[in-house]
Amino acid sequence: MEKAIHYIIEFLIGAPEYANMIGYTGDRSLWSKYKVVIVPSDFFNEGVFGTSNSMPKLPLQEINGIPILFGEPVIAKQNDIVIVKADIIASSFFLLTRYEETINKKRDIHGRFIGKDSLPYRAGFIDRCVVDEYGELLRSCLNLTGVEVKNLDHKFSCVMTHDADKIEQYQNLRGFVGGIVHNHFKDAFVSLFGGIEKDLLYTFPWMKSIENEVPNLLSKVFIRVPNTTSIYDKPYYSLSSNGIKRLFELYPNYGLHISYEAGLNPELIAGEKQKLELAGACKITQCRNHYLTSREPEDMMALVDCGITDDYTMGYADVAGFRLGTCKPVKWINPRTCFLTTLSLHSLVVMDCTLDRSEYMNFNYDDAYQYCLKLINTVRRHNGEWVGLWHNSSVSVLSGGYQRELFKNIIQSLA
Repeated sequence: MEKAIHYIIEFLIGAPEYANMIGYTGDRSLWSKYKVVIVPSDFFNEGVFGTSNSMPKLPLQEINGIPILFGEPVIAKQNDIVIVKADIIASSFFLLTRYEETINKKRDIHGRFIGKDSLPYRAGFIDRCVVDEYGELLRSCLNLTGVEVKNLDHKFSCVMTHDADKIEQYQNLRGFVGGIVHNHFKDAFVSLFGGIEKDLLYTFPWMKSIENEVPNLLSKVFIRVPNTTSIYDKPYYSLSSNGIKRLFELYPNYGLHISYEAGLNPELIAGEKQKLELAGACKITQCRNHYLTSREPEDMMALVDCGITDDYTMGYADVAGFRLGTCKPVKWINPRTCFLTTLSLHSLVVMDCTLDRSEYMNFNYDDAYQYCLKLINTVRRHNGEWVGLWHNSSVSVLSGGYQRELFKNIIQSLA
């Protein structure tokens, strides 16, 4: 618990050298040791933590316009010490660890926690980085004591990611016949005999060419290892195919797209990681779950145990925003044991299909673009990491939607 709390203080302040100036204690005899004291609520108390009694009550109170989950919206100065009665440590722990998902067991058909059931959505701040706002509040409290926090480590960065779910439309006999049946004879013929990059679904080179126009943009692809157990892991593709070999070249910074089946059975993750490493002759340290079906803590511990250091699953399928309450990579803390791990979680800010699907946000182009801009500007304000997910299928001319145009304009906005 002490390591986790100290890490959260460091994370909030953004500069570890100031962390020892901040105390998290209700023991008044210890307050003189610190510049700023955060008074704990009863969240971590025995008999409260891990029970429904630990859940915040709506509507939330606010301090300086920032919603707080626990404690009182009070900041006071006592001699040379600033006393913060808003429990921003427990509030941060709740959001960063997705603690509520250990209490609320409601899930969709894929076993995913529903974004619209989350506290950030219900409380109206899914589009805000509330944890990062707590950091701003904490730095302002230090300023009141005469300590000016400088040289924050974080700088704005942007990462565009792609999940290689279905990489081709006409490159096999079944797809070719389907193209003929649907009167796409020319496209099917050109694709089958012209190579993978002629396939209308293989849009990775097109996306990469646009991404290359932004010098500070990091792009990566997550590749799935064939698993024939679950219907949700179809279609299958070979890791030795020309399409996958080309992806290794286009996106040398690739990761593992954990299969749907391995999401259900985390003990399979290590084997999938090993197969992808053998196919690409490259060590794999990053991942994202297929269908965003991340379950914890079992799957998270499986990632740690097999050497994954960075996970990019942390977004809701049904609503775009900040699932972790932050736009900065954060170490995973087990919400049940409070154990601090080596695994870094990256907030997935927006996924293409979240924006346009009728069962999700159901945005038209203009609303989707404006909402994405809002999220980008929020990340810029906090000098965080903007992570997007666009599928090769959504930007294909076969899709018929607005995602191809939106993708280009989002990349331009990140420049």
